[in-house]
Amino acid sequence: MSLIDRVRGKAWAVLDRPGKLGEVARSVNDALGRPLASEEELADRARFAQRYQGAAAPPPAAAAPATAASAGEPAPVVVYTLAEGKRRSELPKIQQLLDDAGVPYRVMAMDDDPAAQAAVRRDANMKPPVVFIAGDPVGGREALVNLGRDGLRKRVFGA
Repeated sequence: MSLIDRVRGKAWAVLDRPGKLGEVARSVNDALGRPLASEEELADRARFAQRYQGAAAPPPAAAAPATAASAGEPAPVVVYTLAEGKRRSELPKIQQLLDDAGVPYRVMAMDDDPAAQAAVRRDANMKPPVVFIAGDPVGGREALVNLGRDGLRKRVFGA
């Protein structure tokens, strides 16, 4: 764990105190994307980042904008999903929309990775299945329908 993460963990310990001031500080921390967290959570985030960097797709928070797809090379499209949950029936519909648009994609199951689940929920602000294009959260089936075939192809393949 880096020195910065240890400092962030100690600052979290101060925020984690009961009372009105701690409550306000925690809500501000949450609004800022939880830069301060327990040392255990920060270590979990680091393990997730190391594991994720081994994958072919870039991590959602560090990817280039979707419009930066180079000529001829599509932006990476990743569908994050869970095998269980109320929205599991959405995955085949999302896959059909992507297939119909001719968009190459990868499905990432996150059932055994709570850190990945937390990161996707944090970045997309929604429950899986959720589509990321070039690291930017797009949303679920409804967002793809709203984009339309041409809008989806434009985001993946560029102008």
